[in-house]
Order: sequence, then C-alpha cells, then structure tokens
Amino acid sequence: MRPIPSRSRQSEEMDTILESFRKLREGLFATEARDLFSVEVYEESVLSSLYAGNIPELTKALHHLVQELHPVVYTLSPPPSSSPRNNDDDNNDILFTSFGQIPARRQTFLGLYILHHIAKPARHNIATVALTEDPLFQAVNHPKTGTDELVASFLYLFPLHPQRSVDINNKLAGLEPDLKLALEYWTYLRQGNWIGRERLLGTDRALAGDLPITWAQRLMIRHSMGDSLGVLLVTGLGDGAEGWDG
Repeated sequence: MRPIPSRSRQSEEMDTILESFRKLREGLFATEARDLFSVEVYEESVLSSLYAGNIPELTKALHHLVQELHPVVYTLSPPPSSSPRNNDDDNNDILFTSFGQIPARRQTFLGLYILHHIAKPARHNIATVALTEDPLFQAVNHPKTGTDELVASFLYLFPLHPQRSVDINNKLAGLEPDLKLALEYWTYLRQGNWIGRERLLGTDRALAGDLPITWAQRLMIRHSMGDSLGVLLVTGLGDGAEGWDG
C-alpha cells in the first residue's frame, strides 16, 4: 500500500499543476487561440483552480472560458423557423432563441459562472440598483456580449417560469441539470428561501429523482457564499438563515 502524501506535499503538487495550466493559458491567450484544445485547457484549469481553492486563477480562467472561448467553439444551434412565438415576447428574442439550443458542456460552465458570482448581488439588495459593480447585475441590465444576454435571459425567466407560458416552461425544462441547479439556487437566494436552498443542496435530491449536486457546484457555492452570509442577514435577504452552518 502506498503511503498517503502529506498535506504539504499535496499542496506543492497542486501548485505545480496550477502553474502549468497558467502557463498554458498565457500561451493560448497570446496566440488568440479559439479552438477545442483551448477550451479543454481552460475547462480543466477552472476545475483544478476550484479544487485547489485558488479563486484568482479560477476567476480569470472561468471568465475567459465563458465569455470568449465557449461562444466560438460551442456555438448555439439556430432555432427552428417554425418555432411558435407570443406577441408579448417580441422584444425578448434572445429568450426564445437560446433555451434548448446550447451545447451541454457550455451549459455546465455557465452554471458554474452564475454560481461563482451569485453571492455578490446578495451582498446588497438584488431588488435595487445599488449593485452596479456586480457582473451578474451588469449582465442582466447592460448585456455587452452574447454570454451576457444568455445569463440575463436565464436570470430573468427562471424565477418567473411557473407563472409564464407553456412554451417558456418547456424551454426551461430542457436545460441541463448543472445550469438548472444554478438557476434554482439563484432563485432561492434571491427570495431568501433558505429552506429551499438547503433542500437543493441536500442529499435527498437523488431520492426525489434529481441528480445530486456535483463536487464542483458544491465547492463553488462554498467559495461564493463564504463571505456573504453575514451581509445577507443585514440586508434582510437571509431571514431564517441564522441556523445555517455553511
């Protein structure tokens, strides 16, 4: 039986891996590479940085992956020309051209991207305009890229979908589990629904027929929520969360 490496040895090995990914990313960025190899390097870099708890490296890699690489490599499929439309939604074309058309791998990292930024708007008050510096607020209110528009459409529709048309519900139902979980988490946090949040993160998801939360999702939530819970209580968004133990 092999001896288990010491924690310091494991940390050194992880640092070496992260440094190798950082150098790879710098080379790809310098050459402006936009191909499947670049995507794979950045995806593995994101997961390795997340596993190691290196948030600065995670943030840089995830932003470039989601904003620059995935839109080029994992392009959206064009919607069917015969897709039904509602007159009320003429000004929201992106809402009807995106859902169900996004490759699964891109949806997975979009979900992690949302989870990564999800605590920042909760530090203020999601219902106000006092969070103009937050990436999710910027995406919803001032989308500058195709990814921003996707995120905006998800965050706009998902909390409202029980009250919306059957067409919208069908599109949302077709989302990949990773992205759907991020949107459910966003909704519960936005509503201050801590019971729903605990159920979402609990082990009984499998009993309900849902896929269990992945290690990447759990770590992302832990990192994003770590310094925001106290402010949630101050803003009133976290009512009933006093018993939360992280």
